[in-house]
Amino acid sequence: LAAIIQGAGIVECDVTFTKDKELVCRHAQCDLHTTTDIVTRPEMNTKCTTPWAPGIAPKCCTSDFTLEELKTLCAKMDASIADA
Repeated sequence: LAAIIQGAGIVECDVTFTKDKELVCRHAQCDLHTTTDIVTRPEMNTKCTTPWAPGIAPKCCTSDFTLEELKTLCAKMDASIADA
């Protein structure tokens, strides 16, 4: 939305699917562990493709969760980009 308001000539939306087969716009299918608070929430972390645990790199995908579950997450700065 911000891109449109600022006059972008084109807006790209990558589409992926949820566990309950809903379509959502996401830049990447499996970056929830770096872009949301998902691994800090035990009930959500356990549903990840690879849950976070000490010494284990997590992998949390959009398709691991229902749309309703995704709506409860809080976005955060992408932790995989140190300079962000």
